[in-house]
Amino acid sequence: MQRWKRDLVIKAIMIVLIIIAAIAADTKTIVCIVDSGVGKESGVPMCDGKYDEDTWGHGTQVAKTIAAYAGDNYCIRSYKVFYSKEKILPIADAIDKTIGCDVINLSIDSNENFIQDEYTALYKASQDHKIFISAGNAGENLDNRLLFPVGYKLINWTIIGNESKISNHGKIVNQIENRCYKEFCGTSASVAIATGKYVKGLK
Repeated sequence: MQRWKRDLVIKAIMIVLIIIAAIAADTKTIVCIVDSGVGKESGVPMCDGKYDEDTWGHGTQVAKTIAAYAGDNYCIRSYKVFYSKEKILPIADAIDKTIGCDVINLSIDSNENFIQDEYTALYKASQDHKIFISAGNAGENLDNRLLFPVGYKLINWTIIGNESKISNHGKIVNQIENRCYKEFCGTSASVAIATGKYVKGLK
């Protein structure tokens, strides 16, 4: 075979492989994690192949927990908004960027500070995405106290708590078994488990 023909065949094969890879990527469930980042040590499949520097480790643990339950037909996008427990970026800005995600995991604390931009972003996102959020670890009845964001009812919105004494509870909370992934516990672990099981069920 002449060299130019061989090169043409190789290019054609490469194009076909790229198309196949793109189609395969499109069929994967895209899980978006709004947290402290997802470090390379997590070993989870990132949709864009890029990891974060997660010095706190919380987001990385969330990703690893999701991966333990999600099967293999998914990839993760990370939206880093925390460094340690201090918020470094507006959550609203991160959620506004989750276009194209199938599932959003929010293992974040709730508080009394109502921020209109954050509520608006969550409301918009809940129209198109399934959102799982942790109930929080203050041991409070959310029926008697309005916290943001868990106190606001949204479409496609599931609040996850567990059966432990520290988990917030109430009619709006879906309580699951109190289970840790390795040493990662609390409602952050519970919501990651719920997210992973949901993703696996989408097959």
